[in-house]
Amino acid sequence: MAVALNCGHDRRGRVHKNNDFECISREWWEGKKGKRSNGACDVHFWNRCQITNPYYLVPRYYDKTTEKLLTQEAAPLHGKLISFSEMLDKGWITIRKGHEVGADAYGTGDIPFVRTSDIANFEISIDPTKSISQEVYEKYAVEQNLKSGDILMVVDGRYRIGRCAILNEFNYQCVVQSHLRIISVSSETPIEPIELLYLLNLPSVQREIRSLVFIQSTLGALGKRIKEIKLPLPAKNDQWRATLSRFSQVIYERAKLLQTLKAFDSYEFEF
Repeated sequence: MAVALNCGHDRRGRVHKNNDFECISREWWEGKKGKRSNGACDVHFWNRCQITNPYYLVPRYYDKTTEKLLTQEAAPLHGKLISFSEMLDKGWITIRKGHEVGADAYGTGDIPFVRTSDIANFEISIDPTKSISQEVYEKYAVEQNLKSGDILMVVDGRYRIGRCAILNEFNYQCVVQSHLRIISVSSETPIEPIELLYLLNLPSVQREIRSLVFIQSTLGALGKRIKEIKLPLPAKNDQWRATLSRFSQVIYERAKLLQTLKAFDSYEFEF
């Protein structure tokens, strides 16, 4: 099998110099398996693999490059790889699904209804036209049980699958769409929610999530394969603490500033 990540153009038809199909074809016909051809290909595309699930015949699901990159990224963190499935079995995390409130509920109040398009740059960008009433919120609040530190992950859609945001003390009162998963970290987990957010956004982990996404017609879905996500469990050394401290500080300070900016919304006028 071989997996092409670049096809020579983007979704708008703009041409790019990277075209993995050329290298895949060259490797196949020359039969050199990993040997560069005329210096044009820097990646070994073809791998021999075993079909471990008869229902999954998607090549990227068996892409060995993903596992190699995960191992390489785990090395500087001095960590070992652990899957969501293992973390669930240990009781370290819980994963639950969001809900759909229906279009009739849009604009009925001030409580955010968080959709996939609202997840970007580790935060929730709220569209006030999709806010809901207190009555609608209370209908889902108990079941969703959202709290500060919960992580929202996009699992359905087109281009945002795998994107994550963390809830904080200023925005946890909301309702989450069904195309998102709510990941809660228990007190027994050896990593904090902010650590999990950081790890989920590592390039190798994001590539792995992509390999677990299957496309139906034009829409992608992560499905139950979310349990197969692996991430490195880092050692608690000084370098890791320093990195995490910087990341955590930026996330928290930005959340406070966004909350301050909301005060200016009170100066709106209706025409």
